[in-house]
Amino acid sequence: MLITHLRNATIVLEFESQGRPVGLLVDPMLAPRATLPALRYLRLTGKARQRNPIAELPDNTEAVLERVTHALITHCQRGHFDHLDRAGKRFLRERQIPVFCMPHDAAYLRQRGLQTVALEGPGRQSWPLGGQITPVPCVHGRGWVVG
Repeated sequence: MLITHLRNATIVLEFESQGRPVGLLVDPMLAPRATLPALRYLRLTGKARQRNPIAELPDNTEAVLERVTHALITHCQRGHFDHLDRAGKRFLRERQIPVFCMPHDAAYLRQRGLQTVALEGPGRQSWPLGGQITPVPCVHGRGWVVG
């Protein structure tokens, strides 16, 4: 397996499944640097807020994205553009990439023109790309405990 970290939660996992190459894009945040709002929780740290994304995409991003065959969105509603931004949605839509997601995100993503494949919800399950996957519901903290 080859793992390429692009930025934030955005990674590409490359592996083989049933004799075919798979490029799995996780949580695509693909907008240019500093074109999105700052995240609210940074106010609590005492540091100056920075517009997102705070890092440029690596030079090899285009070549890595050319190998993407599927996507996995861990969570994306209510201000979580750091897991799926407009540029990420556009990329997935234009290339008609199948998107795995949690059941409660499926309708939201379909409304945005994405080809969704809802996972069965929390708990270990078979995965169409081979092997098993264990989705875990997203829980964010409040105050100093965020994430």
